[in-house]
Amino acid sequence: MMSLTHIVIGIASSLAICRPRSTEALLPVLAGASVGSIICDIDCRARVRMLDRLRGWVIVAGLLTGVLIVDDQYGHPVMNCINGLSPAFLAALFVFLVCAMIAMGFGHRGFSHSLLAVLIYTGCLYVMVRPVALPFLIAAVSHVVLDLTNRKPVRILYPMKRGFCLKWFYADRKANTVFLIAGAAWMGVGLYCMKA
Repeated sequence: MMSLTHIVIGIASSLAICRPRSTEALLPVLAGASVGSIICDIDCRARVRMLDRLRGWVIVAGLLTGVLIVDDQYGHPVMNCINGLSPAFLAALFVFLVCAMIAMGFGHRGFSHSLLAVLIYTGCLYVMVRPVALPFLIAAVSHVVLDLTNRKPVRILYPMKRGFCLKWFYADRKANTVFLIAGAAWMGVGLYCMKA
């Protein structure tokens, strides 16, 4: 699937599971889910995929900027959760960045799409910014599940060499549009239920 679809499905999935009931509770869900939804594609090298990945990161940067602006207006519920510059925070940040660099060195849908990478990222975020970790995990898993529907294998059990795929769809065709529209509707329901 394309980046926007991953972002929308990741946020919708996180809203459905985390069920935030206030703006303060929504902020870490949006922050974690937006990054988690596209972190797996940090390994894209093909020119067309690179452009889509760049669009995805621009969208996520916009979402994170919005989260930080609203976070400031609500007394910093997200920023106050950051585990300072403690040794644990710095170690987790180092491991997170090393994991991302390792992922960039593999082919697409390799290490970056593995459960191992997702768990390493999530563990690091749990140490650094605890409320962001669960939405991140949900969105990253939704990314992997969506990619499993494609025709190219995903190495979810890395370091095993064998990849898995259901061979149902191509990533950039009609199915992407259907998932995008369904995800947007699902996200709208999640936001509506937040106010109910």
